[in-house]
Amino acid sequence: MIAGSAKNLVTSALRSMNLGRFIVRRSFPIVPLLDIEASSDAVDAWTVTGPDPQFDLAGFGAIPLPAGAYAVSAIGGGALAQLHEACFYVDTGAGLSEDERLPIRFHEEADGGFTAYCRFEKPVTRIRFDPADGSTPTFSLRRLEFRPASTERQAARSRRENEGRVRLLLNLVRLLPETEGAGGAGRVCKAYLTHLPDFVSLRVVVAPYHAHLAARYPRAEFVVVEADDTAQMTQHLEWCDCYFDPLNALRPTYIPKHVPVLAFIHDLQHMHHPTFFSDAENAARLREYGYVFDRADLLLANSEFERRNFETFYDVDEVRAVHLSGFMAEDSGQTRAHFENTRAKNPIDRPYLIYPAVPWVHKNHEILLQAIALLRRRGLDVPIMLTNAGAKKDRVERLMGWARRLGVADLVQIESFLPESTLLHYFVHSAGLVFPSLYEGFGIPLVDAMKLGVPILTGTSSAIREIGGDACAYFQNERNALAVADDIERFWLDDDLRRDLVEKGYARGENFSSRKMAEQLTEAVEYLVDRKRSDAETNAPARRRVKRSAVIERLAVFALYLEPLDSEQIAALQEIEDIDLHHARLFGAQAKVTIGVDISLLDDERLRSVFANASRLIVLDSSQSRARELATLDFSHRYNDALYQLVTTLPQSGFAYRADLVEAILMALDLNPSATYAEIDFDAVNVTLDPPPSETAGVLQYEERRKRGFMVADAIIRRGAPLSDLYNGDVAYLSAFCTRGTRLRFPGRSPFAEDSRAGGRRQ
Repeated sequence: MIAGSAKNLVTSALRSMNLGRFIVRRSFPIVPLLDIEASSDAVDAWTVTGPDPQFDLAGFGAIPLPAGAYAVSAIGGGALAQLHEACFYVDTGAGLSEDERLPIRFHEEADGGFTAYCRFEKPVTRIRFDPADGSTPTFSLRRLEFRPASTERQAARSRRENEGRVRLLLNLVRLLPETEGAGGAGRVCKAYLTHLPDFVSLRVVVAPYHAHLAARYPRAEFVVVEADDTAQMTQHLEWCDCYFDPLNALRPTYIPKHVPVLAFIHDLQHMHHPTFFSDAENAARLREYGYVFDRADLLLANSEFERRNFETFYDVDEVRAVHLSGFMAEDSGQTRAHFENTRAKNPIDRPYLIYPAVPWVHKNHEILLQAIALLRRRGLDVPIMLTNAGAKKDRVERLMGWARRLGVADLVQIESFLPESTLLHYFVHSAGLVFPSLYEGFGIPLVDAMKLGVPILTGTSSAIREIGGDACAYFQNERNALAVADDIERFWLDDDLRRDLVEKGYARGENFSSRKMAEQLTEAVEYLVDRKRSDAETNAPARRRVKRSAVIERLAVFALYLEPLDSEQIAALQEIEDIDLHHARLFGAQAKVTIGVDISLLDDERLRSVFANASRLIVLDSSQSRARELATLDFSHRYNDALYQLVTTLPQSGFAYRADLVEAILMALDLNPSATYAEIDFDAVNVTLDPPPSETAGVLQYEERRKRGFMVADAIIRRGAPLSDLYNGDVAYLSAFCTRGTRLRFPGRSPFAEDSRAGGRRQ
């Protein structure tokens, strides 16, 4: 028996509920629980006051919400689009837990209301609503109303809306989960899900872990598959007018010829910088991208820079350049006035620069730490926040090693993948975005910063100038820590410059939007469908494309200048007018030389001016343990973009090298492909290829070299086996070099070698 008020509650619920048809429509007032309080600004307005805001949905009583899909309407809702970290915690009988956490997203409707979508797998007896994680938004809300989302009714409405539209099939099966680094690709795809249904009839294939997207984006039709192979994709390929795979590859491996295929390659970084990737990664990219370029009927590039790359490396002329946007800024749902008011009301105690980038090699994080250390020696402390570092634990450890050895660990804050509301908070309150990346196919954070009123100091490589225009300050040379330090100092101290960049950024940011991106994609789809139909009617033959080789240099040199240097050596260095020309005389004009210089040497103003114009410069403190190894690893990862590598210490070893001698050694290595490396041997009279080392000889050489550190110096080393995917400066590299490397001995007694020794001593 059910007594008293409980009985009345059940009776009332039954009147509003047809249990036979399983139809429920219920409304629940919100009750604040934690880290949130009523705002005095407006009725039903709330302000987050702590890191874990929570509401309870009151009024469940004895009647649970049945399992099923629901549309959740916000009664009295305002500014809810900014709650992009919102979620429900549901109790299905075992209490509230992370296992029952449902991310939700409120979408603004045409009438100004807000609606979210969710699905319950079991009957629900209690719901806790968490509006955000760690942010401080203000929003309005009185109640949440749950009504069943009728699949049949939604499908009928979708059919009416999509009648006569192009049927676009979107493949998101390989999209990573948000917690595993979906990154920029994930943001692009979700922008497509938001806006493409305005223009096309959209069907989306997803993996099981992304099934929840169907509730977030109800205007698209979602299909869950285990894999994007031929067996599971064929019926959907037959349904569509155009097939779009936006994830840097193309599946399935057989797509019928009559299906128009649109593909999106985000960048060709590996063609410009193959040494940024392992041999396995390069092989996979060449293989996968080759298939994309051969099969796709039309390519999308995210910049004119990448469109030109497609033409250069893959002989492709059917390419549309479609700029992306600043998705975090758009998703916040806030205006310029809001961000300016937020900064004015909540000034930060300690200004900082922010760099939101996964620490891949091309993101060039180490150069920032070196620049910050140089500025500290000048008496200027510039704190820096590095975010999005969660997926690369080894790289984070290396960065912190740099910070400790350079004495700036207290100025460096490294954050993992943050809730977007938290990242937005850090972005908005920063003194500026610093962005020394060596390669960007587009650069989403640049547009985010422009839209958020954050001034930008950035590099000039790849597509960055195309995106930034006059709204950014630019590094003179993002590969030289001295030059980077000078530019950061000017940017940090010049308030007028930063204010001017903010104004220009707001204006330029208007050129980029997710909706514009979706419109341009739709234009590309419609063009492709018409062109494919025309080609079929005329029976136009397909053309096999010519692929060109990746860009790789001949020799990369790491020239170290370390303490202690005697007064004669310092005086000789101070007289050098052009350090790059000086190195060209030693190693040849085609050698790409990176300088490693002891930070204490840069206290000398004349030496600082010598090194300031170097093409590539790494700063280290050689008094710290393993500093040389760490610097050599940095060089090996980022600047060893050549077939051959040489690490040497100058001026001590300068007598051994001269341009024509180095070129002769390289030719000898070319003629002896089984040689791993070459060394100058002043006792040899002929070029001699030693036999592979015995196990004992290799171990003895390893033990001897290890006493001097892990760095392999004064050997011209071939890239590839047996050192593939290993990096000089690491113990594994040293071990492989000693035990599996084959030496080519180059005579030091030849006349030109003797001239080199004498010339070196005269310098």
